[in-house]
Amino acid sequence: PNDQFDEFLASLDEYMEPYDVENTKLAAESTMYERANWKLVLENNRECYHCAGSHPELLNTLLEWDDTNDPRAPQDFLDHYTAQAAKWDAEGIPHQHKSFGSSQRNRMVRMPLKKNTKVMTMDGSAACQKMLGRVKNPELGSMRILHLPNSWNHMQSDHFIVFRVLPVSAQESIVTTKWFVHKDAVEGVDYEPEKLRHVWDATNEQDKVLGERNQLGINSMGYRPGPYSETYEFGIINFLEWYANTIKKNLQAP
Repeated sequence: PNDQFDEFLASLDEYMEPYDVENTKLAAESTMYERANWKLVLENNRECYHCAGSHPELLNTLLEWDDTNDPRAPQDFLDHYTAQAAKWDAEGIPHQHKSFGSSQRNRMVRMPLKKNTKVMTMDGSAACQKMLGRVKNPELGSMRILHLPNSWNHMQSDHFIVFRVLPVSAQESIVTTKWFVHKDAVEGVDYEPEKLRHVWDATNEQDKVLGERNQLGINSMGYRPGPYSETYEFGIINFLEWYANTIKKNLQAP
């Protein structure tokens, strides 16, 4: 397992190199309290078939496919990805899916955003006038980094967003979101915090409602466990397999 984690860290260095993270700064931060178990928060994050009905702001730019090899992805998405990837290759920007550990515990992949959008803002236009690191192409999509059980991240051309979920109790969680920009970017000149964070503030609030309602449903006497959809919940199944295997391993007597 340590070899796999070392391999993940080495790949992470390679994939994050274009952004020069050492020369960025924290531009905004939010801390959200949710009356929901942390596993429900993660399950909600691991699928996006709820996005169309719940996240209008996010879907201005985000394509709902979870990965470049998402079995549901249509041909026009694959063609869009191929065209974007050719530009990324020309600049030496890594993008191939890589996963490490059981059930894809650690994973990274660069996903294109919708055509003619740059980053996750309401209209898809730049959130910051200074791009990160050696980035030249504003349409780098989102490099998604997943580290189960508590972190997911979106690296974009002019800012990046890191998310962390921590359990507080069996039915309470804290979700922290941080937005980073180039260290020389000036608030009010190069970026406006409201534009930078609008989409994910809205999305986090919507997900909080979903998580808390899900928790209420699970607390009900009528609750019966099981997937809503095996087709759409493969990301959740990966997470639950990782969780169950980890628990089993640690329950075994030494």
